[in-house]
Amino acid sequence: MSVNLEVKGTLARLLATEDLLVEHKNVSTASFNVQSRVLTLPRWEKASNNVFNLLIAHEVAHALFTPNEDWRKKTKVPQGFVNVTEDVRIEVLMKKKYVGLPKTFFRGYHELHDQDFFGIADEDVAAMNIADRVNLHFKIGNFIKVPFTSSEMVVVDQCAAAVTFDDALAAAEALYALHEQQKEEQKQTGDEDASSSPEGTEEPQGKDGGEGEEPEEGPSDSEGESSEGGSPQEEDGESDEQGESMESRDDEIGGGDTAGNLTDNVSTMENFNENLEDMATTNTYNQPLYLTYPSFSAAKYIASNKEIHEYINSSFERQREFFYNTNPENADYFIKTLFGGYDKNFNEFKRNIQSEVNYMVKEFECRKSASAYSRSSTSRTGVLDCTKLHTYKYNEDIFKKVTTLPEGKNHGLVFVLDWSGSMCHILEDTIKQLLSIVMFCDKVNIPFEVYAFTNEWNRDNANYYTNSDIPNELVVGDEFSMMNILTSTVNRKELLRQMETIFMIASSYTTRGGNIVPSRVGLSGTPLNEALITLRKILPDFQQRNNVEKAHVMVLTDGEASWTRYTTEIESYDGQTKISVGRLGHQNGYLRNRVTGTVRKIDKEKLCGVTSTILEDLRFEFPQTTFTGFRILEKRGGWFVRQAVGYDDAQIAKWKKEKTIALTNAGYNKYYIVDSDTVQESAEFDVDEGATKAKIKSAFSKSLKSKKNNKKVLSDFISLIA
Repeated sequence: MSVNLEVKGTLARLLATEDLLVEHKNVSTASFNVQSRVLTLPRWEKASNNVFNLLIAHEVAHALFTPNEDWRKKTKVPQGFVNVTEDVRIEVLMKKKYVGLPKTFFRGYHELHDQDFFGIADEDVAAMNIADRVNLHFKIGNFIKVPFTSSEMVVVDQCAAAVTFDDALAAAEALYALHEQQKEEQKQTGDEDASSSPEGTEEPQGKDGGEGEEPEEGPSDSEGESSEGGSPQEEDGESDEQGESMESRDDEIGGGDTAGNLTDNVSTMENFNENLEDMATTNTYNQPLYLTYPSFSAAKYIASNKEIHEYINSSFERQREFFYNTNPENADYFIKTLFGGYDKNFNEFKRNIQSEVNYMVKEFECRKSASAYSRSSTSRTGVLDCTKLHTYKYNEDIFKKVTTLPEGKNHGLVFVLDWSGSMCHILEDTIKQLLSIVMFCDKVNIPFEVYAFTNEWNRDNANYYTNSDIPNELVVGDEFSMMNILTSTVNRKELLRQMETIFMIASSYTTRGGNIVPSRVGLSGTPLNEALITLRKILPDFQQRNNVEKAHVMVLTDGEASWTRYTTEIESYDGQTKISVGRLGHQNGYLRNRVTGTVRKIDKEKLCGVTSTILEDLRFEFPQTTFTGFRILEKRGGWFVRQAVGYDDAQIAKWKKEKTIALTNAGYNKYYIVDSDTVQESAEFDVDEGATKAKIKSAFSKSLKSKKNNKKVLSDFISLIA
């Protein structure tokens, strides 16, 4: 039977009434780390739902009630006896804590008894030692009859009454003392039998009451009752009628020759554990890996807006000084040619983008008004409307009305920009799209922050090892940074200057003729997953600082994330255990969030598996935030679209026609895939003088198509935030 391990993990946390860390691993036995509060459960894939629930309830009971102490300093009782009395104690306490659990224990132990988990099918229960019988009595006593003498019942009652762990130890000591007493009695009986039988003389067999007789073990009847002394054990009612007392059977239970040789082993507990190990999956290949988020401060990875632009401006100034120092005669020409060209292009871009920005503003205001109207309420005021008094004969509604418009939520945008080397050919066009949205936000007073994720800003801090002493944590390297390249916290004049600076840097990658990019803001790898992890710190701060109720995150990238790293325990050459860094590849991974208490399987078969899992977790942790992705697809990237849409012919045909498609299966609320050629297409109607009618028609159609595609994406974007 297939069991949902995630649901069982949630059950364990609910039973424990705390946010336990539950890990299902390929181990033979369950364990609980009291310090880290990690409950490790075997993957009992052969267990039924009833048995799984029983085992979880039992292990959670240990987590709740068994203290973390070395009890061997208090008593010399064998561990098997302590295990028996402690199991009795915690299960009794668990059943009292949750009134529905007795039925769970009943069903689970019933199935385990039917499968002979305790290994008693061919055994005489009455001949077992006292610890085995106590273990059976409290676990499967509903299904078999376990006999006890009156002196044994005193210890049984003591086990049942144990409340604290010290009570369980005291019960274990009493249990072991009784066991030792029965062993001694058995030894004495054996010595007496040996001395009363002359050597070489055959002992009489098969006669009732004969001296030295060894009673046969009769088979158990259908009621689960064992046989003693060669005759079937009578039912309780018949025993009462005959007046048989518990004392009259003292010599027949748990001692004498009937029981054989008593040992200190609790065989029923050993059999149960062995069968439980057989039920668990212990194959260490592809062992489940439970990962958690690292603990860090946002300031460690965020390069402030002021710091970024001060560095860029000083770098530009040094470049100008270089021209004056090396070639003073032509310095003005070179500076004007290099920087002046970018200034001209940016001013032209601002003029051309105004129509697009105005369209977004108009669309935003329309949708906002429609949304407000749909939530408005109209009510009468009780004051006469003088303009309607003349209609009093045929109109009852002659009172003034008031329309109440509820206040809308405050919105804010956080942009996450891919600053990787593969973006160089389309970075300028991507920045143009970004700046148009930034200008829109500035015009309608929506707070925003733009972060570019990179490994270059702090490249000197690169460390491919780890200083962490916690295993199984996702790693955000010291070289990683979120560069805050644009922000709404500066005034409009400063914002335009910063926009021009970013435009210049992006354009320099396209022109190639004069790369003016300062080294620390150069393009790098694609630490997308690290950027998403840092959003867990950035978003709460952004919402609090700007009084934002609903935030929107827009991620602009052209590819998948780089390898995700995590800390792992390894054994070094000297036998010492240390923390190292591994890559998250094809492992059977799970992502655990201590804030929300969720555990998510990292589905490697899913589109961008690790990234999708982190995004789904972010959406759950920040339910008032929408996450929108823009994947700018490189040339010959049709394979990605086919894979993303699950080879759906209709979706593929739509992509080929529109070169834009929106998905909802990649972790984002919406994931737009846009062809890079579409991003680079100009929406301006521009033809050469003297162009033929065919060229004019072609240019006009191309302009309309580009505008149509842009407006479709922009309309979808506006619908998210209006």
